[in-house]
Parts: sequence; structure tokens; C-alpha cells
Amino acid sequence: MSGALSLPNEYWSSLQVSPQDVENLHTVLFERETPLAVRDLCAEFIEARIKMERAAAEKKQKSVGKNFFPKEKYQVGDELIFPAMEWRRGRVTALRGGVNPAVNGFDVLTVEMEDDHSQRMFAANLESHFLNEAPIPVPERDDMNPALILKEYGELIEKKLEAAFAQDEGLVKIAGRWFPRALLVDIGQGQLNLAEAVLDMSAGEPLPTEALIKDIELPAGINPRLAEFSVNYALQCDDRFDEVGPAGQVLWCLHRLEPDLVRETPLQLRYTEIEHDRGNLTPAMLNLEAQLDDELTPVSETDSREEVSSVIISLIYPHLRAGTLPISARARKLFPTAYETSRVRFTLVDGKTKQRMPAWVVLNKGYVFGLREW
Repeated sequence: MSGALSLPNEYWSSLQVSPQDVENLHTVLFERETPLAVRDLCAEFIEARIKMERAAAEKKQKSVGKNFFPKEKYQVGDELIFPAMEWRRGRVTALRGGVNPAVNGFDVLTVEMEDDHSQRMFAANLESHFLNEAPIPVPERDDMNPALILKEYGELIEKKLEAAFAQDEGLVKIAGRWFPRALLVDIGQGQLNLAEAVLDMSAGEPLPTEALIKDIELPAGINPRLAEFSVNYALQCDDRFDEVGPAGQVLWCLHRLEPDLVRETPLQLRYTEIEHDRGNLTPAMLNLEAQLDDELTPVSETDSREEVSSVIISLIYPHLRAGTLPISARARKLFPTAYETSRVRFTLVDGKTKQRMPAWVVLNKGYVFGLREW
């Protein structure tokens, strides 16, 4: 039996992730043996926090009094909690025998209620009474609904969990998913060399992890998800390999086989910032800047919120020479993103001829490479 738990309004917005919280999520990952994104662990975290706070509230409740049941006997001075009265508290101030021809001997308690100091009377030492059965649990409040908490505070909690996980050496992260380091399968240097050879044979074409696992001879009987994550982690720790898949997809390539102008910014696009006061820009200058809408155009609040399905890109001279496209704040929404890597391999398609062209988004420099010949 417990009352409805209610936490302060600022509880979720100001919470700090504790070592015990991280330990609890370690246990979840160990039990599932499956790498999980923080979003998946967020729900586990919220439910564990609610359970912890409820246990603490119940412990506190027991320390300040006992639940009132008509069948029990009480003494003056007893601290009582009344589940049927929204869990109000009170103290027994007087006790006398009750008189009722229809009921055998019982007691009458005089109780001073804690919240308003009013005097209330209750029958006790009654063998038969419907309140002697456990009261129906009070319905959970909306603010304790894990789904609603996740919807309202999910992004904030995710950021805090990410920060806490990043400080925990017992966890590793690949492609946005976390896993205990202790469960990883050992991937040796010979197996990494085999992976390099497979990627060499693909001539720069990125390959998924499953394609590499087939040729690097892992022990039989390993959980496939565990094997894949272990290989991904080993490849990530080796400078020869680069993870270039879009968010939600892991693709591997060799650094040395990536185009030069992906690994290094094209000469025409290298920019050295010149300090200036934007307040001195005339309306005509600002209008020209908005028309160019290249990777150096400042991001406005409108751009960050606006949903787009198409954009017009002004192909200014530096990008024409380099065979690249600028990624403005609006254009970025139409190109692949990634959890960690700054280089993402994808395919461009000419809308008229249907010609397919391998291309790269260089996220940290703000351009798309792969259109020089086109």
C-alpha cells in the first residue's frame, strides 16, 4: 500500500545523474547483452528513479506513523496515517470504550489531524470493517507517468546521461549506442588486418560491419549483436579505419582510400575568419548574404526550427571550382547526419538523368563533395 507519489516541479529539470543511476543502467545493459542508445536507457532511468523515490517516500511514511486499520488496537500518543483520507496524518490524543448494542466492545479514538489540527473520531478494535482490507492504491499522478516524463524531459535527461556515460570508463559508445566494456569480445591485430584487406578489395567503397565479420573469423556461438559491437569498437580504436555511415547505419572505410578533398578541405573553401561588427552591415549586404546562403552564413533561429523539403542552393564560384555544394543551416536538413563521425558517405542522384554519384557530407566543414565531374 502506498500513496500517490508527487515530486517537485523542478525535479526532472534539475536532477543530477548519480553513480548509482549509472550502475543501475550498467545492470540493464549486462542483462540484455544488447547495445542501447541513450533514448532507450532514458525510459529505464526514469522508471528506476520513480521506484527509488517511491521507496524513499514509503520508508519515510513508515518512520512517521503506521497505517490506520479499524481492527487494530491503539494507544494515546500513537502517530497514525489514514490511507482512506488521502494519506492524512494524525496523533491519538484520547481513547475510550465505544457503546453500540449492535457491535461488541470496541474503542473510540480521538485524533488530532496534523494538517489542520482538527479533532476527528475513529472506531478501533473492530473485527469486522471494510477498511480492514487493504485500501485500493491511489491512482498514479500524471506527473509520475514515465511516458509523459520522457516526452517532456527526455532530451534534457538524455544529455545528462550522455555526459555521465562519457565519464564512465566501464562503458563504450559506437554509432550512438552504449555497451559495457567488460562484455566486449577481444578482437586481435590479425583480425583487424583481415578487415583492412577486405576494405582494400572494396576499393574505397564503404562496407557494413556484417560484411567484415564474415572474413575475420570470430569464435562460434557469440551473440551476433555483441560480436558486431565488439568489431565496431575495435575498428573505431584503430586509426586505419573510419566510420562513415549516416545516423542509424554503420559503414567502414579506410582513411587512406577516402578522397583527398574529403580528408582535407579544398583550397577554394578554406576560410580564415575576419573579425567584424555585423552591426555595420547594410541591408543590401545582409540581403546578399541571405541570397548566398552558404556554409558561412550565420544560423538564424528561424532556420534552426523550419522544416524543409527542398532548398535552392546558390552555386558560388569557390564551390563550382571545388566540385562541392555548400551546406547552409537549411540545406543541412536534407543531407545525412551522423552520431559521431564528421564524414558521411551517401549517394547523390541526378533528378533528370538518374545518374548516381558517390558523395560525401563533410559535416564539420559544411560542404558536400563528389560533384566535380558532374
